Amino acid sequence: MILDQNSYSITFFCQILVNPSFRPVGNKVLLDCGTVDNALLGTTEPIFYQSGTAALSSSVIACIQLKGIQTSQAEVIVPAYACPDLISAIVFSGAKPVPADICKNSPGYLISQLECHISSRTVAIIAVNFLGIADQLSKIKVICQYHNLFLINDSAQWFPSSKTYRWLGDFNIVSFGRGKPVSLLHGGAVITNNTENSSALLKPITGESKVLDTLLKILKIRLYNLVIKPRVYALIRKLPGLNIGETIYKPLDSINGMDVYEKQRIGPNIREYQALQNVTSYWQSQLLQVTHTLLIKPVEDTKSEVPSRLLRYPILIKDSKIRDNFCTQNRELGVSFLYPKPLNQLEGLSSLLNSKKVYPNASEFCDQLVTLPCHEDITEATVDKIITSLKSHLGITS
Repeated sequence: MILDQNSYSITFFCQILVNPSFRPVGNKVLLDCGTVDNALLGTTEPIFYQSGTAALSSSVIACIQLKGIQTSQAEVIVPAYACPDLISAIVFSGAKPVPADICKNSPGYLISQLECHISSRTVAIIAVNFLGIADQLSKIKVICQYHNLFLINDSAQWFPSSKTYRWLGDFNIVSFGRGKPVSLLHGGAVITNNTENSSALLKPITGESKVLDTLLKILKIRLYNLVIKPRVYALIRKLPGLNIGETIYKPLDSINGMDVYEKQRIGPNIREYQALQNVTSYWQSQLLQVTHTLLIKPVEDTKSEVPSRLLRYPILIKDSKIRDNFCTQNRELGVSFLYPKPLNQLEGLSSLLNSKKVYPNASEFCDQLVTLPCHEDITEATVDKIITSLKSHLGITS
């Protein structure tokens, strides 16, 4: 029996050494300190918070204040398929989230029905930049201006590669959390181009960097950078009970500022991100060669400019069995699902949202979505392996 256990352990670790496992998302975090990159700056100075969720919540609170509406009566429109952190931010602000369906085969709002969700209590529309695919911000902005609403551009899943990027939202959210484009493991910011909007934001006190806290953060970053290494990640993801990548609703409990040490690392990490090679364009070129009635590519169908850099590359597979098998067999290459259900169907949100409401496009989108990895460890050779597997699962022989 002991021999069998030892043999199993040896086999287990040998498999890990031979078969590294890629995480779905996330680049390493630099410990370097420096100045904040100008690409982050809008017309006014950004305001920094402990997380992107806190930054979003502060923006909603500002919208309520500027609209002069009673907090308990305020409503904010969100996409029906999105990260549950949006709900956390809105609930903390005291407002009511109002989901609206997305387009068929696309993560952006169904513009033709968006105005149906606007009422006299609506204060803002949150437009999500989904993995780097921007929503139709110009059209949404026109709607917001007509109804005297604020446009909140949630860019937690994307960060500009160019210093000349122009932020289009009244409030623009960036996140520096784990797995985000520019990651510090913690932190977020609100960027505005209007001094009145900026003045309405909460101004949390920037925490001083205590020596012990700083050392713990350095240790956490080093541990994170170790864990995401393919051979280490192969071991970590096999450990029971970790639930890596699981979508969980977590209520926001406070709004605080970033401490000095975290802010000092923003600039170097932005510059590192902008200098990194990214396989988005290679995914684009290779997927152009894969055509099948069951395969849909939202990036090609986007009505906005095709992004040069994605957090993950989304595709839709219309057959659930093929989709599940493809994802399962390529999980070690970083292929993954995302949010498993529309917002109102997620665990923990049934008491906050109408779980009986049906959002047909959002439901279909999440049932078909697969995301392909784009982080720094993904090479063209890895992309080729995944493309070969995709063709095989779709029955494409040439």
